[in-house]
Amino acid sequence: MWNRQRSATRGLTSSELEISGSRRLVRVLTAMLVLALLALAASISLLVLVESTPAPAVSAVLESPSLSGADEAEVGDAQITLLEGQNVQLGAKVDALQDALNGATLDLEMERATRKELELQINGLREQLAQTQEELAFLKSAAEVTTKP
Repeated sequence: MWNRQRSATRGLTSSELEISGSRRLVRVLTAMLVLALLALAASISLLVLVESTPAPAVSAVLESPSLSGADEAEVGDAQITLLEGQNVQLGAKVDALQDALNGATLDLEMERATRKELELQINGLREQLAQTQEELAFLKSAAEVTTKP
């Protein structure tokens, strides 16, 4: 009688489509997705923080009444100092947003590369499945030929 042994690939037939027998790939993809979501959340929270920070009131200095020459020089210096401070703050915001954008771009590139690799793996598995099905059909036809009298 035919000895029935379970093959190493028996688990692949138990579900509709199983890309890999190990869960390592699933864990790696899950970790990458979590990192991408964390980067997105960090960039969104940074953006909210930057937008919620009130800018110093330049309008109070600019709307002051006309002053004498010495007072105008003081107001001009105060305006320059205030604008320089705002420039530094805006520069820091730009740097933070650029860092967040760079992180999100890197995450996107990683996701695209992973997707491309998975698509290649699926195509390879489909080709292997087609070849295995052809071999199975051949073996079945050979078995029918040998069993017929």
